[in-house]
Amino acid sequence: MVSIVSFLSETGILPVLCATGAKTGRLQAKINEVAPDIADKIIVAENTDFADIAEIGGSLKPDLMIGNSKAYRISRDMNIPLVRIG
Repeated sequence: MVSIVSFLSETGILPVLCATGAKTGRLQAKINEVAPDIADKIIVAENTDFADIAEIGGSLKPDLMIGNSKAYRISRDMNIPLVRIG
């Protein structure tokens, strides 16, 4: 996820939510390192599931979703494209 955030920020795309099912406690710090100019605009959520992502993401009105194939239902419900990674 950190490398994806880095790539997106370098291309001018603002990630609005970075969510993972893991809990390391280091994700926010790593995102701060690779994208310091936009890190404060990104919601970082650890230990989440797809229900959490749908709830948080729905209020953010993203233009697209990046995730694995399990994110298809959320992207379909939000009527946004899914770029599959993972």
